[in-house]
Amino acid sequence: MNFKINRFLFSQTNIDSGSLTTHSTIVCRFPDPKEYQGIVLKGSSIVGRFKLKIVEDRLSNKSPSLDKIDSGDSFQNVENNKETNDVTINQTNIDLSNLADSYTIKKGGFGVFYVSIGAGGYSIELYQTDKGSQTKTFDSKELKNDVVFSSMIIRPGTYSITNTVNNTKAELVVNYPELEKMRKILTPLNIECNTKEIIPNKISTNPSQGLIFKINTPSRIKIELTKAEDRPLKLHREQFSVKTKGSEKFLKRFRMIPRGHKP
Repeated sequence: MNFKINRFLFSQTNIDSGSLTTHSTIVCRFPDPKEYQGIVLKGSSIVGRFKLKIVEDRLSNKSPSLDKIDSGDSFQNVENNKETNDVTINQTNIDLSNLADSYTIKKGGFGVFYVSIGAGGYSIELYQTDKGSQTKTFDSKELKNDVVFSSMIIRPGTYSITNTVNNTKAELVVNYPELEKMRKILTPLNIECNTKEIIPNKISTNPSQGLIFKINTPSRIKIELTKAEDRPLKLHREQFSVKTKGSEKFLKRFRMIPRGHKP
């Protein structure tokens, strides 16, 4: 079995909601039946186009809540949902690094824009098509109210979080992983981007733990590493007694632990 490792998962440290990578996702709700022309850009160059149809839900009158979107899908195990006749679909995942020609979402459902592989750097624009004319209704370089932006960071250290639209700021500390303190299940942290502040403005998280930004004001979120926490490794020697019939022998074993760790 062949496995492909995306090296950008570990080499990228900075996050930008206007330039999506494998570390970031945008979730948008579409409340009305409409048709859109989608454009995907990398920098200032157009690298892809797609059609997006929002259709009536003929089987159910219930619309999902933005708060109930599975945040785990924002980071892993998301599959491309191509155009389908099943109008009960609540959530369509749109991989900007592997676009289909068209997608369908039911009225009140969600579009999840993400990147599955590569260096990323994508932005999205949506244009509503109406009688031959096009009106821009969405631009990921400036997120509007009721959009959710999610991200994760792997490298331990201190980061600045800035909404570049209104210059509000917060501080993020990604803790160094310590085996005795690590949890198997990491619950995403909720953050609100408001007109005058980011709440909370002091955030502590663990590597790969999700950050969910609720957008309440026009926003472009940038997360930048200001101070890395890179601990050098040292050899720690342990001796384990191995008994045999004739004599007692010692097996020397080494393991790598962070410097300053007290066994």
